Amino acid sequence: LNFLGWGQTLLGDFNEIDRHLIATKPFFDYLSAIKELNHWSTEKSSTLVSNYLIFWKSIADYYENYKTHLEKLGLGYQGMLYRKAVENINDYLKDDEQHYHFCGFNALNTAEQEIIKRFLTRPSTKIFWDIDPYFLEDQHHVASTFIRTYLKSWPQLNPDNSILVKGKSRYNSEKNIVATGISQNIGQIKYVGQLLADFSQNDLENTAVILGDEALLLPLLNSLPHNIKALNVTMGLPLQQVAQAAFFENWFQLQLNFKENGFYYKDVLALLDQQYAIILLGDIRLTIKKEITQKNLIYIDPLKLNITSESTALQLIFSSWKDKSKQALAAILKEELFPQQNWLQLEFLHAFLELFNQLKNLNDTYTYLGDIKTLKQFYRELLSKETLDFRGDPYSGLQIMGVLESRVLDFENIIITSLNEGTFPSG
Repeated sequence: LNFLGWGQTLLGDFNEIDRHLIATKPFFDYLSAIKELNHWSTEKSSTLVSNYLIFWKSIADYYENYKTHLEKLGLGYQGMLYRKAVENINDYLKDDEQHYHFCGFNALNTAEQEIIKRFLTRPSTKIFWDIDPYFLEDQHHVASTFIRTYLKSWPQLNPDNSILVKGKSRYNSEKNIVATGISQNIGQIKYVGQLLADFSQNDLENTAVILGDEALLLPLLNSLPHNIKALNVTMGLPLQQVAQAAFFENWFQLQLNFKENGFYYKDVLALLDQQYAIILLGDIRLTIKKEITQKNLIYIDPLKLNITSESTALQLIFSSWKDKSKQALAAILKEELFPQQNWLQLEFLHAFLELFNQLKNLNDTYTYLGDIKTLKQFYRELLSKETLDFRGDPYSGLQIMGVLESRVLDFENIIITSLNEGTFPSG
């Protein structure tokens, strides 16, 4: 469990080292030397300091052993694959006769630059740059930093393979900009809905809603007016933002605080107030809440209450997991906890079903997830990376996207939300 605290950081650093093709041996030697230098004046070496320095000296071994382990499994993380691609690119291109076009690239890491430059040595490869002349001609503007660098420093570029799209500066063209101050996030989203209600179908075809705060996607989808017949969401919805995420979080907390005399009343009330608990338990939850408040209970076992209705969901939710991950996953993956709802709810539940099946596979393969605390930590780790991807037509209807997705795209009408300091632009 302690490894999870810094493990992701370490693996992320390994990834960056490989993506930028850094020579690992001198890098790790230099890193451990710096850490040792920081403690050179310590009069008496403690066990803590000794272990600390041993850890930094061991990072090179972690890196090499991790890569060797992945190679045996036929797997690789992004940076590892990038480095392999650079090493093997000559052999690949020697037997390959296809034509390649690189379009829309801007900020490239070292490995990506090396790969593209090697491709550009062949006459059948072309690279297209699309940037507003205003930015390109301004030698100090940050928007053109990378492209200006490539145009100057890549010897492989020539007039035949490097095509710079030229045209009139759209950045300098006249625009109609309206800034509206609205308090609170939901107020912004409701106002966006009002604006879109006045748009014609032709206007909607050329309109993009850009969310400065991507957490507002769900409120926006629920606030769209009836005149919107088609839309395309070009961004993923983080799974931890949907209602079911809060339900499962509270359920884990309920089980973690379980005692022999029952569940802690605050955990029970928090779970019962979740939107998804209302769907699963219906009016039974009101009976349990009434029992807690009338009898002033501190610890409660809802299964021992005099409830006439037989609810399978009630039995599953309030049966103790006995601090065992296997028992927890067996309860969570019961069909009764995934009832048939509307299509959006089904999408959410399917994503959670996949996530918990992934945890079950880990639990069956390894022995690390023994208790509920560790299981919850892994659950949170996986949940933070899961997104729901919507499907739509990028060529018709209203376009909804985040800030990053809007790059290199042009629209007649743009509505941007959350233009607040700390949100867009962020810190």
